[in-house]
Amino acid sequence: MEIDIEIGQAAYGKDGVRVLTRTRAGGVESVRDACVGVRVDGDFLESYRSGGNAAILPSDTLRRHVLAEADRRPDAGLESLLGAIAARILAANPAVRRVVASAQARRWEAVGEHSFVVAPSRTTGEARLVRGEPVDLRGGFRGLELLMSTGSGFTGFMRDELTTQADASDRPLCGTLDADWTYAAGLDPPGGLAQEIAGRLVAAFADRPSNAVQQLLTGIGSDVLVQSVELAGIRLHFDSVAASPIPAALSAPGGVGTYELGVGAVGVTDVALRRA
Repeated sequence: MEIDIEIGQAAYGKDGVRVLTRTRAGGVESVRDACVGVRVDGDFLESYRSGGNAAILPSDTLRRHVLAEADRRPDAGLESLLGAIAARILAANPAVRRVVASAQARRWEAVGEHSFVVAPSRTTGEARLVRGEPVDLRGGFRGLELLMSTGSGFTGFMRDELTTQADASDRPLCGTLDADWTYAAGLDPPGGLAQEIAGRLVAAFADRPSNAVQQLLTGIGSDVLVQSVELAGIRLHFDSVAASPIPAALSAPGGVGTYELGVGAVGVTDVALRRA
């Protein structure tokens, strides 16, 4: 019995292209340490079906395009660089229909004239380019660790026969925030804009009371969208660890409060916001 098999999606590319760029302005040296990946799809079916590679630009050549464009544009912002990489690869092969160039970049903070320490969070960028259409640029960050010692509650939630959690009107909140945002159409994000947006997120988080992590994230994201005309939308992801009070039999008198962090599984909360 013959079965017809169709190829639903066919793409290839290169990951792990790490590029360290040094720039100097006003006597101050800066570095960008980015790990870039590219994916291309298009008219590649002959390669997948029969090994006919006439339309395939080798993945190592894609890597070299990444390096060449990074060297040509050392002062470009991460998102702008990725857009230029995508455009370069699209122009190099007429069989390519779409290019997605993405990166995670470690931030290095200067501790001397030419010495740096790595910052705890990482910035991200992505450029999606379809032939004949404008580029779609996105930014973000990963791994921003946040702690609120008071002001976070969780009360009035649904209960069933397996619910044992008690209401908490005031508890510490601890976890890790990831963010992804989409830039407004036609914007060429300048270098440093992603850090400004991250700073706005932190400022919106600071001392913000809430009765749910869901409420907290929605408030943070809404504030940032109001302040950031550069953005069309934003998505936030928060991994929270439980803050459990020390049992009364173990606690010492006179303390402000002691909690055990990280008991059990990690809570996950997501929200995506866009301009109405």
